[in-house]
Parts: sequence; structure tokens; C-alpha cells
Amino acid sequence: SGATVFYDLGITNPAGVSINSFDVIASVANTAFTIDIFVTPGTYLGVERTAAAWTKVATATGTPATSTTVVTSASLPQPIYLTPGNYGIAMQYIGVGPRYAGTTTGGPLTTVSNGDLSLTVGASLSSTVAAPFTGTSLFSPRLWSGTIYYGSHNITGLAGYGFIGAGCAGSLPVSKQSANLPQLGSTLNVTLDNLPQSLAIMVTGFSKTNSAFGPLPLDLAPFGAPGCPARVSPDVSSFVVGAANSATWSFPVPNAFSGLILYNQAMVLDPGFNPLGAVMSNAAAMQFGL
Repeated sequence: SGATVFYDLGITNPAGVSINSFDVIASVANTAFTIDIFVTPGTYLGVERTAAAWTKVATATGTPATSTTVVTSASLPQPIYLTPGNYGIAMQYIGVGPRYAGTTTGGPLTTVSNGDLSLTVGASLSSTVAAPFTGTSLFSPRLWSGTIYYGSHNITGLAGYGFIGAGCAGSLPVSKQSANLPQLGSTLNVTLDNLPQSLAIMVTGFSKTNSAFGPLPLDLAPFGAPGCPARVSPDVSSFVVGAANSATWSFPVPNAFSGLILYNQAMVLDPGFNPLGAVMSNAAAMQFGL
């Protein structure tokens, strides 16, 4: 229990993908388990033991397996939406351990692909539940044995909301976003935590790669916030006021927005922490749909 498997996902479908569930093979039969899912932009290679590089995006609940040689399922409470690009994925098994499709051989990593994504496996790390990404035994290549079930808006028409990149800490830890799905005709509610003043400026844009200030992500050091990345083009901004170090940004979703992808990231007001008096939250993508 606590072992973590790593792999890379390259999302090539221009609409992105929404991961719904996984099939896995567990090391212990007749035991309930969970799997914590972490994401890092780019690749897992080189950050297997760097906890700060990873952001937890979901916890999957596993169905007890009847034996250690049969497939069992692990479902997500809300799909993990990933926009086009490259991501490292870490899956930490809690309650059971993972089984593998291959052992360490010293050979090359294995990549499989289809029209929507490519998956490169991978590695495993023996880490504890209390301290993920800290294990001493890193095995690579170690081929995760599993199946990813996903949909895409251009097939299913479904909405998606998901992490695209980490922010930076101020006087409180990094502010994270949590949200319901941005479904047509409903109201999207994005809640921000870790707000020192319970105040933020939500920035919403059409791009995660380019802005009027240059390519993204953009280090805000010239603006007085060194180490803070701006990950979203600042096309629209709105002031968000909350209480108890939290605030919620709400957006009524028009029916005409079906398939549109937007990105958002909050500037978290933190007077006195740095010359800018602000840090940045995690950044997320939203795709409007059913």
C-alpha cells in the first residue's frame, strides 16, 4: 500500500479528453482501496521524488478484486479533464499495491497511442501513504497494468473541468480551484481556497500558450512576484470576494458555448508577501458541454 506508478499522457485530440475511470490489477484480493491521482505538466521523468511538482486532482474508489490476477475497476467522482498537451500522471495506490504488466529490464520505455492520446509507461516508486514521492526504491521501466476509460466532447458532447498547471504559494499554501462541470444552461461555480484576504482576481482567457505579454507560462518576476507563473491569457478579469480564506467565482453558461474551451487562474491578493502583493492560484481548463 502506498506504491505509486508513473506514466506520461500526450493528449492529441484537439477537444481534450475526460478520464472517467480505470481498470487495474490489485496486489491484494477482497480489499477495498483508493487511488490518488496526481498531475504535473510535461512529464513525470525527473520529478518522481519531487512532491512540489505534483498536484492531486482526484481520488478514484476501487472495487475489491476477487483475486490478484483479475481486473477490477476504480471509478472517479467527476471526470479528470485534460486539454491538448503533455502531462505526467502519478497514481498512488492506498489499501492495496499495484501489479504490473512488465518488470524492470533496463530497456526503453513503452509507448502506445491512438487518435486521441499517447501513453508512455513508465516507472514505480515505493512510497508511503503519508509521504508520497519519497520512496527509496524507484523502478524504471515498470509497466503499469491498467486501462484508461475516457470520453471527448467531439464524441460525447460532455463538459469538462480540469487542472493545467500549478500556481505559487504566498503566506498560505497554493490556492487551488474546485468546480462543478460547466454544463450548458447551468452555473459554473469555481471555489478558491487559501486566500489570505479572502480576495482574488479571476483571470479568464482563450489561451494557455500565448498572451499579450508573451508566451505562457510567464514568470511574474518582472512584476514583483518571482517564481509565480501566469498560465492564462488575461482576456477577461473579475474581482472575487469571499470569507474565511475562500471565495467562489460564478459564471452562467450560455447554451451557445458548447465545445468552447476557456482557461482560468486567480491572482490571489496577499499584501506584503512580495512587491506585487499577490500570488497565483493553480490554473484550470473548462470545456462547456452537456
